[in-house]
Amino acid sequence: MTDAVTTPEATDFDITCPSCGANLETDARFLAWRVCSACGRHFSMPAIERANATVDAGTFRLLHASPQVTTDEDVQSSSLDRLASARERSVVQEAIVTGTGELGGTPVTVIALDDQLVSSQIGALGAEKIILALEHAQSRRTPVIAIIAGGSSVIHSGPLAVVQGARIASMASQVQALGIPMIGIITHPTSASVFHSFASLCDLLFAEPGASVGVVWSADRPLDALFQAVGEADLLENGWIDGVLPRPAQHDRLASILGLISRHTVGVAPTEVSLPTELDRPLVDYLDVVIAPFTEMRGDRVEFDDRGVITGIGAIGEVPVAVAIQDSRVSTNTTAAIRKVQRVARFAGRFELPLVMIVDGNELEQPFCVTPGESFAAAKLTAMLSVVPIPVISVGAGKVQGLVANTMMFGDRRLMAQHASYRLNGGSSAGPRRNSLQTSGQLEWTARDCLRMGLIDQVIEMPQGGVSADPWLAIRMLREDVHAAVLELSRLGPRRLVERRAHAHRELGNTEAGIASVLGELREWQDVQQSVRGSIDEWREKLEQRVGNSDWRERLEQRPQRPNFQRPDLGELAARLKARQERLRHELLERAGMAERNDQRDSDQA
Repeated sequence: MTDAVTTPEATDFDITCPSCGANLETDARFLAWRVCSACGRHFSMPAIERANATVDAGTFRLLHASPQVTTDEDVQSSSLDRLASARERSVVQEAIVTGTGELGGTPVTVIALDDQLVSSQIGALGAEKIILALEHAQSRRTPVIAIIAGGSSVIHSGPLAVVQGARIASMASQVQALGIPMIGIITHPTSASVFHSFASLCDLLFAEPGASVGVVWSADRPLDALFQAVGEADLLENGWIDGVLPRPAQHDRLASILGLISRHTVGVAPTEVSLPTELDRPLVDYLDVVIAPFTEMRGDRVEFDDRGVITGIGAIGEVPVAVAIQDSRVSTNTTAAIRKVQRVARFAGRFELPLVMIVDGNELEQPFCVTPGESFAAAKLTAMLSVVPIPVISVGAGKVQGLVANTMMFGDRRLMAQHASYRLNGGSSAGPRRNSLQTSGQLEWTARDCLRMGLIDQVIEMPQGGVSADPWLAIRMLREDVHAAVLELSRLGPRRLVERRAHAHRELGNTEAGIASVLGELREWQDVQQSVRGSIDEWREKLEQRVGNSDWRERLEQRPQRPNFQRPDLGELAARLKARQERLRHELLERAGMAERNDQRDSDQA
């Protein structure tokens, strides 16, 4: 006789959201995504379900499932021991799920970590499973989608867990060297070890709402570990992630990103309704119109996220591009801003995306100074832009001034809006003259002046009456000119593009107006020299009058006199050098003959 086990029905449980108290029994969003429709709280979800929900429906296939091996010890052990061993193997198999699928029609490799089964460190078995999945992505050239979690399971890892991060990083670098993208999504919780050994290797990194990094659940200090965790708001503010992505929107966003990186045709036409109605807003507010669809890349992955420069990927017409644009409302001239442009330039070079840099700087403060760190960062960015084998288009949409703006105007094709201006050190032509170098009184040049001097290649015409008269037409004209420049440069091969860029930069400013400007600078330097010479003579006369002629002559006579420098005769120097060479040659021959005679004498005596 067996005892009947009564199982409570599902309706006996009260499924409510602990955050807002909403009923989740009939919540379609909760049943499909484990997300509360009322407050947006994201609940835990098994890795296998996450993998199936991320890719296209019905396309996920498991990869490298753990083999069921029966050893002699299993045969000799009891049934309870065999059951426990089978459960352990199933836990290892379900903790890290790897497989293949399609995302928006693009084949992908999926790596999903279970937030309830992965410990604070990735062990040897888990790392091996991740490495096998990366090798599969490398052999098939498929993008990698990583769903990253870990830290809730209290498991003491062995000594081999310390070196697993290096193994994963080595394999990930080989994948990235082939131009294969790695996109990661951080879930709650994610430990610091899992973050730095796996998540930080991704090219683009997003986080779910409520995700925390640095969580280590342990029996000794659980509360301290919880308080030290970093939430998604701090991660986003510091630029450690590229955005907060809710679970229901992950499929469409990831499919859009893969379409851009894979250079698929992106036919997204901007609508006139989406144009902001305010007229004097910076161009950064028009990104959804100029670059559509747009995905922002936050931070430089070193220091913090400088909001003075917005970077990301999108499409201009049907051409996917990488974008770096200044925000004229935010003051920036920092190393982090330049490193942020470096990151998007490196990203564009790896995935062969044209780089569009839009300059719209703000008013700089005087005196204008540059730190050594900013100088090094600007030099590295300039060197990178000179050799990166992709089209680089620079657009001056507002004020071109400051170190960041000047560095971003370093491209294959330099365009400038009709109303834009190029300013020297943030000055204004209406300001007072500060030194004799400013004798021309001009510290600001219009787009026409820059074109005449050869600083830019094209002026973007604006509507009659300015941008405020018809902002939609102005933005459309800007998009058309940039789109035409991207298509023209994209037809050139990488080698020809780099050679053409080097030649263009070598001949930069080699125009009639540019040469006249250089001659003007030389004349200004001559004026400076004459002014300095006149000041020295005037100072000497005043000093002679103060000291007196007799005392002045005595002091001059007491000063040590330097001998007059006589320029040596080059012919005499050549003769002396030749004579010295002959003398050295004779000395060497005599030494060689003496050594030979000594050897002959020693052999005769022997």
